[in-house]
Amino acid sequence: MRKEALIVGANAVIAIDLDYQEISGAGKLGMLMLVASGTAVKLKDLPYAATKGGTGDDSQAD
Repeated sequence: MRKEALIVGANAVIAIDLDYQEISGAGKLGMLMLVASGTAVKLKDLPYAATKGGTGDDSQAD
């Protein structure tokens, strides 16, 4: 999913859903089918002050 999101210009995947189903074996060495889906989004960078409650000056470590 990450690779496909990057191809379309996204930088994050949200609302990830994983589903599985046993497709053979009736519980004995069977196979599982796994389906993963999510929504690719482009998150906007926020200034330091907005994310940390600081002044926007990144020069000082917390």
